[in-house]
Amino acid sequence: MSFSLLGTLIEKKRNEMVASALKYGLNAKKTLHLSQQLDRLLNVHDSERIMNEKRHLNHVNAFYSSSILR
Repeated sequence: MSFSLLGTLIEKKRNEMVASALKYGLNAKKTLHLSQQLDRLLNVHDSERIMNEKRHLNHVNAFYSSSILR
């Protein structure tokens, strides 16, 4: 999933959760359910970010390793 799409989904879910909290309260089932959905989206975002960082580091390491061997 692209970061821009994921970011949009996170913002939408956050807005839904805040609206629910304001209307029904923080402990309402609906608010808690939206909070759990938001948590899942944030976890996916973090996992994607970590994978991208690892990929980038692998490319950097490969570049420097090949440069040193020359």
